[in-house]
Amino acid sequence: MARQRSPDRNKAYEILKEHNGDITNRKISELLSTSEKTVSEKTVGGWKSKDGWIEQLNGVLQ
Repeated sequence: MARQRSPDRNKAYEILKEHNGDITNRKISELLSTSEKTVSEKTVGGWKSKDGWIEQLNGVLQ
């Protein structure tokens, strides 16, 4: 059985959309990280690549 999708993944995409794609993976990871959990910039980069966020944004923006 596959692991459940992280709710942070959707939050990260929403942050990217709010900034029109003009935000670094590091900044997104800093916004999502709390004292209880840490989200690395590499994790955000993986989500961005696997889910095709930039392509989705380009489709929305053009």
